Amino acid sequence: MLNWDEFTIVQEWWPPFCAAVLEASAAIIKLCTIGVPVQRSSAIRSLADKWPDETTRTFLTQRAVDDEHENTRSAALRVLADKWPDETRGLFSQRVLQDPDKRQRGAAWTGLGKLHSEFGRVLPTRDLDGVGPYLDPLEPVSQDHIESTAKKVGIRSEDIDAQVAALSDYFGWDITVGAKAAIDGSTPAAQATP
Repeated sequence: MLNWDEFTIVQEWWPPFCAAVLEASAAIIKLCTIGVPVQRSSAIRSLADKWPDETTRTFLTQRAVDDEHENTRSAALRVLADKWPDETRGLFSQRVLQDPDKRQRGAAWTGLGKLHSEFGRVLPTRDLDGVGPYLDPLEPVSQDHIESTAKKVGIRSEDIDAQVAALSDYFGWDITVGAKAAIDGSTPAAQATP
């Protein structure tokens, strides 16, 4: 009998195995929609690796929005950022502002920031490493966090304000105020479209 860790490993490695031996994507697409989140996330990665076409991109976009579990939505967003960064900017902007889970808003924010710069990729992360845990884009980013991020990615202190302005412009809201203010219409960035 498998213990829990062994069972999780089987769930994670079953989709890549299936993708390696199957000629059609239908079984992997099914694995993206059933089972536990670790299996669905693995299936999402396997699908994109073996069949990186428009059908897969469309399907993964749907999973990034509609999957019931935040980890699976996050996996779909990460794959979309890696495989189709230019085509998914609008989806990232939407998920940053609309995902009900703050961790997923943060993951989407990192994906969107990655399209802009290393500063944009690292800034939304609490530990300044480009991966979760994430800050919530609806909330303001502190000056200390901005300065720490700039130092981490090699931005000179005299260039920080220009980087913050460029990144805020790219996102469509002032990161020092947070996206919630832009959504509520209390900042000039509220009129901007990311």
